Amino acid sequence: MLLKDIIKDAAVLLKLDNVLDLQELGGSGQDEQAKKDLELLTVCVNLIINEIASEYVPLKTIEEVLVTNSKIPYASLQKPALDIKSIKDSSGQNRYFKVYPSYIYTDCQGACHIEYAYLPAELKDLDEAAEYQNTKVTSRIIAYGAAREYCLIMSMYEEAQSWDARFKESLASACRKNNVLTIPKRLWR
Repeated sequence: MLLKDIIKDAAVLLKLDNVLDLQELGGSGQDEQAKKDLELLTVCVNLIINEIASEYVPLKTIEEVLVTNSKIPYASLQKPALDIKSIKDSSGQNRYFKVYPSYIYTDCQGACHIEYAYLPAELKDLDEAAEYQNTKVTSRIIAYGAAREYCLIMSMYEEAQSWDARFKESLASACRKNNVLTIPKRLWR
């Protein structure tokens, strides 16, 4: 799901035909106000992706790090860590860890595997892909949230409430677990 596709969905929802007509999105127009709206929609999409990752559907990764002096500095991680899930040593055993503002303390030594939730990188290029690939978070859900943010910024509060309701309902149904209900066998006595 490309940034361009999400912005197109949001522009359709908001009826921003001038944005859809821009050359960057496959049209033929060159309107200055439309370009400003495109930049604003890009900011809104990034805000929503960040909100979804930090509050609803975390993006998780597992990374191998080298521990020195029982510390893992956040700067040594490839992505900005949001929540540390676990640290395992080379044999796969869970290790003790404690989170501090600038590093993670652990009793693991040497190479360890750290699992953590992270914040996604900001999307700038229209052909850049969002990190929510192969998940239940679709471009439509992100577009609902971007429409909400756009309406809030433009002081259209009633429309923002409407988009907020659609965003939260869609996100709740995407986050719902599809567990199969099993009923115990009946006992005959």
